[in-house]
Amino acid sequence: MDSHEKRDRKRLAEHRLDAQRRRLGVLRNRVVAVTIATFVLLWCVIFVQLATGNDPVLGQTSAAAKRGAEATRAREVEGVATDAEPEATEAEAEATEPEAEAEAEALEAEALAEAEARAQAEAEAIELEAVTTGQS
Repeated sequence: MDSHEKRDRKRLAEHRLDAQRRRLGVLRNRVVAVTIATFVLLWCVIFVQLATGNDPVLGQTSAAAKRGAEATRAREVEGVATDAEPEATEAEAEATEPEAEAEAEALEAEALAEAEARAQAEAEAIELEAVTTGQS
């Protein structure tokens, strides 16, 4: 091999390495761009979901919220008006539809049943306490 062939081969190897580096740089840029686009897309989906009120965390009613709603219904059945919902006038009561009345009666019956069940459970707990402590 003469010196010209060596130089030509070195230049060819350098060109190949430069081409490989360029391809690697282009590949890295594409990967970074796709990663950023995916990240932004996912955040946009989450943002839109929360902005429209479809929060999956808030969608599930907690046990405490259910108990609070049941307590409110029980108080309403017992005749205690809440501050958030003032008592209805007679004209408004007469203007309700039969379906609403049936629903109200069903809620009232359910609340009464729950109140009776709680009262019975409390009575049983008192009796059990008296038996376990030796008091009658």
